[in-house]
Amino acid sequence: MSELTNPEVILLEDQEKIGGLTFRAGQSLIDDHEVQVVLLAGGNGTRLGFDGPKCLYPVCGKPIIEHLLEKIPPSVKVFVMANDNNYGKIVNAVGSRCDVFTQNETFGYDSNLVQTTEKFPCGHGDFFDSFIGSGRCSRSRRAIVVCQADNPLAPVCCQELIGLHHVTRSQVTAVVVPKKSPEEKMGMAHSEDGRNFIAEYGTGKDLLNLKWGNIGAYVFDLRFLEMQATGPQPLRYHLRPQPDGSFKRERFVFDLIPLAKRSQFVEMKRDEVFAPVKDTETAAEAERLVASQLARQNG
Repeated sequence: MSELTNPEVILLEDQEKIGGLTFRAGQSLIDDHEVQVVLLAGGNGTRLGFDGPKCLYPVCGKPIIEHLLEKIPPSVKVFVMANDNNYGKIVNAVGSRCDVFTQNETFGYDSNLVQTTEKFPCGHGDFFDSFIGSGRCSRSRRAIVVCQADNPLAPVCCQELIGLHHVTRSQVTAVVVPKKSPEEKMGMAHSEDGRNFIAEYGTGKDLLNLKWGNIGAYVFDLRFLEMQATGPQPLRYHLRPQPDGSFKRERFVFDLIPLAKRSQFVEMKRDEVFAPVKDTETAAEAERLVASQLARQNG
């Protein structure tokens, strides 16, 4: 196995030099109805003691998903991927403003072309099968922003990010932030044999040397996702141990990155884009960060 090394990252100071160009490019795509957003909302609020989808957990007085939707202009089409158990609650909450689908949908597309999705929760890596396979994906909107719906600060419609993805002709652009410590539990960006990857949580020596954490926010090229949904190579499964001693098989969005010929990692300011709500401790931190951002926005 090759050594894992820190990847090349487009740093904040590098972005400042072309900020005007990327902002204008991103805003043009948004205004021209060429952007669509997919929010991954399969998580439930069990660890929060919350009886419902995690995306409906309240932060600063409103559900997480409301914070995200408020950032998205009407020219952008919004989709939400739910699971079979929380689909109804999400539809009731935001169904009038979003197109909600489940990760097991493949209708409306040639079922002989779309890769088979297993009929049980298997992570968010199947979103592109379901999104394209459901027939909902707009073929005229070439930039697809994909974000986790448990992060109220996620950059769901950032002009600079979308514009940078466009002007660099990237197939996959992933947002990264500096890790707080080597031991912090985040997916870690790395390079191996000239390709970009995201590694799962780990404590191996090579992983501890990696300094860039993945926040679960991406911009994809539509044609790239279509090729992956209809191609012969499915994403690999990760085995995640469960409390009862069994293993859950999951596939993840970040495993699309090494399949791209042109991918890139982009730095963003951590406190402005990353406040994931996983449990009561991280919920308190998200409350603080969102309140701080709202105070800045309100002057």
